[in-house]
Amino acid sequence: MSDHDSDSMDFEDTTQIGRHGKADMVYMRSLSAAVVHRTPRHLIVVVMILALFVIAAILWMHWARIDVVIRGVGKVSPASQVQNIQSLEGGIISDIMVREGQYVDAGEPLIKISDVAFSSSFEENRLLYLELLARSGRLNAEAFEKDYVADTEVADEAPELAQAEQSLLASNRLQLAETLKVHDEKIRQQQSAMREARSRQTQLKKSLELVQKEIGIKRPLRDRGIISEVEFLQLQQRETELQGEIDAVRLSIPRINSTIE
Repeated sequence: MSDHDSDSMDFEDTTQIGRHGKADMVYMRSLSAAVVHRTPRHLIVVVMILALFVIAAILWMHWARIDVVIRGVGKVSPASQVQNIQSLEGGIISDIMVREGQYVDAGEPLIKISDVAFSSSFEENRLLYLELLARSGRLNAEAFEKDYVADTEVADEAPELAQAEQSLLASNRLQLAETLKVHDEKIRQQQSAMREARSRQTQLKKSLELVQKEIGIKRPLRDRGIISEVEFLQLQQRETELQGEIDAVRLSIPRINSTIE
């Protein structure tokens, strides 16, 4: 090979093999050497730029924050045309009297609520009201000793309540009469006991006076020895017993009197 050919080979190697030197080309296979000879330098630069772009994109996706957009179908309604419908009392809707989009007037019924629970509660409270009304009339008749006259509402809606209160009034008056009769009997017994106590007190006072007179008569006889000391002591003991009985009866009279009152 001439020097000219050698110089031309050196020029081709320096312009086409890029980073590979002539020494590397010697040890490469013919196919690899051909690829290296045919690979242009600007293609390597493009590949490196793409690689850097991919790396930058991966880093950006890792660190950057992306807003999530969700698409949906909806309907926009002005707030002035939306009205909230509320009821003071809750319940189960049994009938809807309007349609969606229908124009209604103020005060027009929109829905119908089932009145089963409300009717039950109303009937219960109404019955309680009638019971109290009937009881009030009966208590008024008992307090003022009048005849029971059922209220018009009670007589019309619940005549059985009026009849029950009438029967209760008669029963209470009968029971009251029996109670008064028992108390009257007790009063008569206490009054009899009071008379007996006063009579007993009178008798004891008379007996005490007699014993005291007897003691006054026999005291001189005892002093002269005509009667024994034992007989005189028995008279004094009798006087003491009579005085105790009189005191007991006197104390029992106020107790009997308080029982009568």
